Amino acid sequence: STVDIMITPNDDIDLGSTFTNAKYNTFVQTVFIKLQSLHNVKNITLIEENVHVPKIKLDTTDNTVNNSNNCTYNNNNNDITCYICVVNNTLLQHNNIFNRSTDIVKSYITKYEGVLKPLVLAIKHLLYNSLLISNYHNDYNVNGGISSYAIVIWVIYFLNNLSKAHEGGLTTLSNGDIFIEFLRTYGLGFGEGANDKIFYLNDTELNNAVLSYYNNIINEGGCEIVVIDPCDNKNNLCEKMFRFANIKIA
Repeated sequence: STVDIMITPNDDIDLGSTFTNAKYNTFVQTVFIKLQSLHNVKNITLIEENVHVPKIKLDTTDNTVNNSNNCTYNNNNNDITCYICVVNNTLLQHNNIFNRSTDIVKSYITKYEGVLKPLVLAIKHLLYNSLLISNYHNDYNVNGGISSYAIVIWVIYFLNNLSKAHEGGLTTLSNGDIFIEFLRTYGLGFGEGANDKIFYLNDTELNNAVLSYYNNIINEGGCEIVVIDPCDNKNNLCEKMFRFANIKIA
């Protein structure tokens, strides 16, 4: 998912049952101020719009000191970006979408063991180097990229279709074969029709009205591609993307 770290308060702190109540907002602001005071922070942003769970985006400078071979240096080229959320058991119980998205990703990691994870990491690496890895903003405040969660759902959609095309599954293909096939599929001649631009997992739960709705949005220029959130088919994980041409090039 797009969450790297979860911060959980002590049991005696009540955050309420929703991510929009005053108790929760007050505690998140407290966490935000504490994180701001960290000495290696380059940038910190609270993301609350168009997300199920508010997230704190934290950019830090990694000044790691390495003393091996009596050599000391600052590793300034490895800055770290992470997404942090604040939850407790009450919030999780009342907002099961958070747990569902995690469970879905875990189940597909198991289904495509040794394939899904390295494929996603390779694609993320390509897009990270092109400053396209975030649909919020990156170090240069450029919007319009793609989130980690959307990449995972997109890759799972691809693997499901590839598995159907090979009756024996993916066992006959190496990870290199699969990676090249992904690049060929989405980097060359892709996206001529609206149907080609909709990625989803739960095809049995989607009806024609949902697909027609997204087709119309794409045809009218409302978005470039659609990655349907498997926990909420009304949520397009790429709603804010406007740099798909750059992603294809990358």
